[in-house]
Amino acid sequence: AEKTKDELQKFISQLKNDVSQLLSDFHNTQIEMAAKTKDERLLFVNELKNDVAKMCADFNNDLTQMQAAEEEELVSEVEVEEEEELISEAEVEAEVAEENEVKSEVVNKSKRRQKRK
Repeated sequence: AEKTKDELQKFISQLKNDVSQLLSDFHNTQIEMAAKTKDERLLFVNELKNDVAKMCADFNNDLTQMQAAEEEELVSEVEVEEEEELISEAEVEAEVAEENEVKSEVVNKSKRRQKRK
């Protein structure tokens, strides 16, 4: 019985050591896993921040280009309107000059008729 008691105590002692070692391994593995997943999460978040920053920069560039194109279009429209106004003014001046020429011819013809009489 004494031998069996010593064997049981050794077995129980060994079992306690095994369980302690197993718990220690679990604990160390959990710490390693936590550190690894934390690093992975940080990497993911940093990549996400970089992607969002790039998207914002691209959006701002697109917006700036659209505004510049719109301003250029407005300037172009104003230039076309000014050119059309100049053409209209030139046409009016040409018409007035033509009318004056016709009037002048009529007056000259009238004067010639009066001289003949």
